[in-house]
Amino acid sequence: MAGAGERLLSAAEARIRGGNVVRPVANFLLFKTLAALLFAGFMLFAALFVLNNFWNAVTRVGQRPAATSSAAPMLVPAPASNRAVTTMPLPDAAHRPDVSSLKPYRPPTEAEIRESQRKADEAINVIKDHVPEM
Repeated sequence: MAGAGERLLSAAEARIRGGNVVRPVANFLLFKTLAALLFAGFMLFAALFVLNNFWNAVTRVGQRPAATSSAAPMLVPAPASNRAVTTMPLPDAAHRPDVSSLKPYRPPTEAEIRESQRKADEAINVIKDHVPEM
C-alpha cells in the first residue's frame, strides 16, 4: 500500500514540475494533423471548383444559349448579302494638319519671363484675401 501512495505522490510531483511532456507533444501533433487535413480539404475543394468551371466552359463551346422568355422580341440581323458595309475613309492630304507652318520652339526671353511673373503676382494679389493661408 505504501508503494502505491509513493507512486501517486511521484506522479503528482512530476505534473507540478512539468515532467509530463507527452501530452503537449501529442496535442501539438494532433493540431498539426488537423491543420494539414483542413488545408488539404480546402485545396481539394478549390481544385474541384476550378475543374468544374473549366469543364462547363469547354462543354458549352459552340452551344447556343438557352431561350429565355422575355417581353421584347429579339432583333435578328439581316443576312450578310443584304447589309451594306461601311468603312471609315482614311484622311487624305487635304484633311491632314499642315505642320510645316508651325514655328519651332524657342525658350522664353527674360522680358517674357518677367511679364509672366508680374501677371502671376497680380493674380495672387487678387485672390489672397479669399484663400486661406497654407
